[in-house]
Amino acid sequence: MKKTVVLLSLFLLMITYVHAQKTKRTTSSKPTVKRPVPKPVLDIEVPADWSAIPKAKRIQLVMTWIEGVKKQLGVDPIIYLSSSFAGDVLASPKELPNYPLWVAHYTKASKPTVPKRWSFWTFWQYSD
Repeated sequence: MKKTVVLLSLFLLMITYVHAQKTKRTTSSKPTVKRPVPKPVLDIEVPADWSAIPKAKRIQLVMTWIEGVKKQLGVDPIIYLSSSFAGDVLASPKELPNYPLWVAHYTKASKPTVPKRWSFWTFWQYSD
C-alpha cells in the first residue's frame, strides 16, 4: 500500500494595518493547542495594500503579528513573500531572515531569487 503524506499548515494573509489590529484583538486569549502545532504561514503580499502605511511602520506590523503568533502557539511562523516584495515594500528588513522562507518566484530557472538578507529558502513556489 502506498503511503501519502499531507503537510498541514495555517496560511494567513496579512492585509493591512486595520486588519492586523483586529486580528491582534481577536487573538488576545491563548487558545488550547494540541501538539504538534503546524507552523503557520504569514503571506505578505499585495503591494497596493501597503502603500498607505509608512515604510518605517511596515516591518513593525509584521513583527507584531509574528510575536503574537509565537506567544499564542509557541512556534515560529514561515514567511511567504517574493523577493521584490521584500525589497520594494519592506525595504529588505533584517528581522525576517530569522524565520523560514517560502519564496514565491515564478520561473523555470533551476533556483529562485532569494530576497536580500536570506541565504536560503525552505519552500519555493515556482508557478501560479
